[in-house]
Amino acid sequence: MGHVIEVRKSSRSRAIDRRRLERLARRIVPVVLDGERLIDAQVGVWFVDDPTIRRLNRRYRNADEATDVLAFPLSDSSERQESGVLIGDVVISLPTAGRQARALGHSLEAELALLLIHGVLHLLDFDHERPAEARLMRRKERLYLDTCKFGDAF
Repeated sequence: MGHVIEVRKSSRSRAIDRRRLERLARRIVPVVLDGERLIDAQVGVWFVDDPTIRRLNRRYRNADEATDVLAFPLSDSSERQESGVLIGDVVISLPTAGRQARALGHSLEAELALLLIHGVLHLLDFDHERPAEARLMRRKERLYLDTCKFGDAF
């Protein structure tokens, strides 16, 4: 069956069009899912504006600020091995990603690749609250960035 990646863009940002976002998500997300040994998983990817991600961040994390990426897991580890399971949704702010890309001197697509990887890893229970967790998550991000040919950007 393969992975199902639903991509939506509600941001009016013209920095990148929906087709490029779809191609990017369909290139990145399966690499992470395959790397974590998930078969036939489904993931939603939403590209939004800063006010939208700020509202979500305030509602679900009690943080009244825009952020770059949020992850909303919809399954637990025991459910993830089932065929066709919906893992969850990754929400990315295009304006924030654009600012971060400019500040760090790499392309918007490279920044979005990192945020997609980061968000999918969060869906799979990876975190960066403790130093050891953060190191593991960074190693996985680097691995998947390299696999997707974005490693040189960071």
